[in-house]
Amino acid sequence: MAMRRIAALCLLVGSVGCVEQPSENAGGEAFFIAGGPIARAGQPLPQPQRPTQPGIEMPAAPAASDLPSQAAPGEDYSTHAADPESTPVQPEAGGASPPPVATEPAATPDPSTPDVVEEPAAEPPMSTGPGMLTVRFTSVSPGGRYAPRNIGAIWIETGSGQFVKTLKRWAGIRANDLRAWPAASGGWSSFFGIGATADELDAVTAATLRNHEAHEVMWDMMDNDGQVVPDGTYRVQIEVAESASSSSSAAVEFDKGATPVDLAPSDQGPYSGLTISYQP
Repeated sequence: MAMRRIAALCLLVGSVGCVEQPSENAGGEAFFIAGGPIARAGQPLPQPQRPTQPGIEMPAAPAASDLPSQAAPGEDYSTHAADPESTPVQPEAGGASPPPVATEPAATPDPSTPDVVEEPAAEPPMSTGPGMLTVRFTSVSPGGRYAPRNIGAIWIETGSGQFVKTLKRWAGIRANDLRAWPAASGGWSSFFGIGATADELDAVTAATLRNHEAHEVMWDMMDNDGQVVPDGTYRVQIEVAESASSSSSAAVEFDKGATPVDLAPSDQGPYSGLTISYQP
């Protein structure tokens, strides 16, 4: 009887807090009290209803769109939660303000520290001795009036065109038919080729050649004063003539230094098969 009274009380009050309790009626059937309504055994349990009271409005359940969501992998978290480091700290009521964040001052250059000075580019190695230059070629006819009889000269100039020394000259009274060599050396101005130059006694001289032939000269890298010339760029000048109007000349540069040089330029003008070899 007591259980029946409790069930009736739950129905009147509509309390959600009533717990399921088994009971028996006069016919022996089992009943359950679940949130107020009574259900027979084997039948679906009715859903409990929220109790309502006059003048009291129950808040609605929040929509799914209003619930906070977690950021998907790779998504910007700044759209879901504020950055705690960027959010200023508010002092608590009645409490002291948080200490200011210390910042390091910008570094100032030390005047006592010298500036880094770039080292100049390394200079090419210098030669350790005078060295030796060897020039070989065969003269070529420029098509002059007295061909194949020919005259010619071989001399050295600096890279800027300054005369250094005559290595060989083959010419007699027809020396004036040469054009480039007299202009460079400043010699042999007489009509019969009788004259003088600073290197007159040092150059290897010969008379006019009857035919074109092979020539070979060597230079010990000394000037007319017997001093070894400094390292740098030099020119080997070659001139061949068969008459006053048939002079042909050409120049080939080489570098004197610590590195050997072997040149074989293509044939041109007064020579063919030219080779220039320098050994430090």
